[in-house]
Amino acid sequence: LPPRPSLELPPSTPPGGGEWRGTVAIHPGVSIFGAIKAWRPERFAALGAALVAERVRVLYLWGGDREQAQVARLVEQAPGTEAAPALSLIELAALLEQVDTFVGVDSGPLHVAAALGRPVIGLYGPKHTSTYGPYWPSTTAVAADFECSPCRYRRCPREDAVRLDTPEGVLRISPCMDTISVEQVREECLRIVSDAPAD
Repeated sequence: LPPRPSLELPPSTPPGGGEWRGTVAIHPGVSIFGAIKAWRPERFAALGAALVAERVRVLYLWGGDREQAQVARLVEQAPGTEAAPALSLIELAALLEQVDTFVGVDSGPLHVAAALGRPVIGLYGPKHTSTYGPYWPSTTAVAADFECSPCRYRRCPREDAVRLDTPEGVLRISPCMDTISVEQVREECLRIVSDAPAD
C-alpha cells in the first residue's frame, strides 16, 4: 500500500485576532439521488457564521464541481469560514482526523468521519437514525421532530415540501429537515468543541 499522506491544515487566524477554540468540518453537499435529505443552504451558511463568531474554525468540505460551487457561495455568505481544498478519499480521512467534529447529512463523508472515531453530528429527517445513522458511540444524530419522520420515500410527497432552485439544480426540501434548527446544531458543536482535549 502507498504511504498515508501527511495533510496539515494551513494556519489561520479568527477574524479580529486571537486563537481558534477548535475546528468543525461541515459537509453541506447532497447527491441528486439523496436530495430528500438536504438541509437548506442558508442554514449551513448561518451555522458557519455562528461558529466563527464563537471563534470556532469552520471548513466546508466538498466533492465535485457542483459541491465546490455551493461551498464557494457559503464562504461568501459566512465571512471567516473556509473552503477545504480538493481532497482524495485518503486525504479526506487525514483532514478529518484533525478536526474536533464533523457536521452533515447522511453521506459518505459523515460515515468516514464516524469510522475514524471522530465526533460526528448527523442531521436526519426522512432517514431512520437506527438504520442510517452514524454507528459509533462518539456520534450524535440530530433527528427531526415531525409527524411523518422517518419515512421510506426517495422524494418527499408532501405538498408543503419546498422546491428550491439552486445553481446546482433543484432541491426539494423536506419539511422534516426544516425542524432541525441552526441553534440546535450550533449548541451541539460548541458542546463538543468545549469537551475536546487541549493539544
